[in-house]
Amino acid sequence: MSYTGKLPYYPLSNDGVRDARKINADLLALETGINAGTGATGVQGTTGVEGTQGDTGLANWMQESNFPTGMAVPVLLWNFTDEALYASCTGLNRWVQISAGSMAGGTGIQGPTGLGTTGLANWIEESIFPTGMEQPILLWSLQDEALYAFCTGPERWVQISAGSMGGATGYQGETGSQGYTGAQGYTGSQGYTGSQGYTGAQGYTGSQGQTGAQGQTGVKGATGAQGYTGAQGYTGTQGSAGGITGVLTIVANGNNFVLPTGVLGDIKFPFDLSIDAWTMTCSPTGTVRGALWLNTYANYPPTSADTMHGSTGPYINAGIKNTENVQGWTGSGGYIMRAILTGNDLANIISLNLGYRRL
Repeated sequence: MSYTGKLPYYPLSNDGVRDARKINADLLALETGINAGTGATGVQGTTGVEGTQGDTGLANWMQESNFPTGMAVPVLLWNFTDEALYASCTGLNRWVQISAGSMAGGTGIQGPTGLGTTGLANWIEESIFPTGMEQPILLWSLQDEALYAFCTGPERWVQISAGSMGGATGYQGETGSQGYTGAQGYTGSQGYTGSQGYTGAQGYTGSQGQTGAQGQTGVKGATGAQGYTGAQGYTGTQGSAGGITGVLTIVANGNNFVLPTGVLGDIKFPFDLSIDAWTMTCSPTGTVRGALWLNTYANYPPTSADTMHGSTGPYINAGIKNTENVQGWTGSGGYIMRAILTGNDLANIISLNLGYRRL
């Protein structure tokens, strides 16, 4: 069968946990209709109470019979041809299936309403990147607060939403239901009040002594002359205002396969900033070369002519880590930075951390 309904649009943003749960709820409703067993249509039940209106999603959700090309940002697509969900990976310029296709069958008898929405099994939240995945899956990384999709061919984790840019507070989760109040215990009987003791007799007040005579006031001395006011010192130069600092992180995982050269990921700058240091790690030991390209959103994608640095970008020489402090690596808010892997001999996991300061 073909699904002809329309799913709500939800953003695939940094608040991915909240958004993905809404997407999973709608996908589960879709899956229930598609995967139900055959049988006669049951009598329609009473219409339930109308729920509250949900949030309006962004336009990065599509329903098509084919696969569009030239996607500039990550997009989710429901394909009518094989009735499956795909994610656009801009770094690989390809569509990756992240849910199984439809199991065709007639409309079964409608079952009773469940207690709550169950999320799909191909969504996980972890601080690390699991290995040995046997099917496409979405992962919300708790370490760098970004959304990744697992590609089975080649086997690797691909970032499909940008990470956190310095600590915006996420949405507050839903408040769970209040537990039952336990029964109140019995109040014990009050003890007897003891008898009050007698108050002793008050003693006599002694007689007040005589007040001594006041001494004479001494002669007031003369006031000395006021000294001169010293010259005012010079005002020092004002120090520069400290900006917000943070770390931009890009991680690539080849799942035991050597990572090929090419695009590692894109990050859009939310404000003017300066990259003051970089740290690169890899596994296993290898020699790795990287580069950072930067250009405006209108000129996306950046090219090698748009390098942020000279001939030498982040690198590792026959090791597992390297770090350097840098100067002059600046960019304006709204610009898109692209991380490139220009050389790699053995590493199958590469992490690049860029320490930034808001200008």
